[in-house]
Amino acid sequence: MKTILKNIRSASPHALIILIGHEIDYEMIFREHWCLFGVIDRSIDPSLSYLRERGIRHLDAALRRYF
Repeated sequence: MKTILKNIRSASPHALIILIGHEIDYEMIFREHWCLFGVIDRSIDPSLSYLRERGIRHLDAALRRYF
């Protein structure tokens, strides 16, 4: 996960990152001071309806922020 985040930041330092995963290492995110726009943790609820609802919420917030 750390390598992926570094690659995204090197390509676009101001990218809005929504992290989707299972068993996300929150301590590494805070320890390394990663600035993420949103986190969707699939270990909370693995259903597609949960993923869809959370994804829409994060995308809506991103659009409101920039438009």
